[in-house]
Amino acid sequence: VYLPMLPEADRRRCRDFICAAFPALQVYLAARPGDIEPAIGEAEILVTFGARLGLDAESILGRANKLKWVMARGTGVEHSVEGPTLPRDAIVTNLNGMHGVPMT
Repeated sequence: VYLPMLPEADRRRCRDFICAAFPALQVYLAARPGDIEPAIGEAEILVTFGARLGLDAESILGRANKLKWVMARGTGVEHSVEGPTLPRDAIVTNLNGMHGVPMT
């Protein structure tokens, strides 16, 4: 779980929710790119705000050799996940449409 923009309490709440819903998963919480280092090489799932990967996307995704799924808790992830470093078979999902019908 890489959620750099959230306050610590919110990051922990997200992690706790995932742990409760999926007790078989080992969940690692990271607030900064450097915090993700111990787990990213073995990670199969990355939960993040896609837009917040931004400049760190190549560095983070380039080390995520076992990544199968990126769950972006937001929209507009294209610039973060279109790079060549994302594993070919990885699935990327986001919360597109969660805000209802666009008004423009």
